[in-house]
Amino acid sequence: MGMKRALGGSNSNPIPKGKCDEVEVQYPLALAKALIEASKSPAEHVCHVVKIRFLLITGALSVRDQTKNLWILEEGRKARGLAETKLLKLAEENGNFEAVVVKCGYVLKKESSVPEVLVEASRNVIRVDELAAAMVELAVMGSRSQTIGNAELRSMGKKLLKERKEKDK
Repeated sequence: MGMKRALGGSNSNPIPKGKCDEVEVQYPLALAKALIEASKSPAEHVCHVVKIRFLLITGALSVRDQTKNLWILEEGRKARGLAETKLLKLAEENGNFEAVVVKCGYVLKKESSVPEVLVEASRNVIRVDELAAAMVELAVMGSRSQTIGNAELRSMGKKLLKERKEKDK
């Protein structure tokens, strides 16, 4: 079953105050639960799958510890961390559901004017093509780890893009 959806806000377009729990936690969990239920009942309109793989992009700054005091963007960061925790718990409770938390950093466009040396020096930056390649790989092949950080995403994406470039020669 192939599907992609995007919810939530960004630093430049934040979710209105008081709506973070609804958008960052409740919506992704409702989707995950609906997919789990749909996969249990084979019907004509539902593609019966053996296992659902759900990728949740929360970002490098999300925080699972709900008691931690944060100086910036506290509501959104904690909400995304809570979504991570609840989604991973849902995966533990449902054998046909796999959750992978994608904690990418700041995403640059492919043809960004930021020199590669600066991107390499930063631990919290990834180019969009690297992120896309890594996420497709995670969606198709899965992951041994439930949480994938920016450095691993970047490494995976660069490797996959290099392999693709060599294959196309």
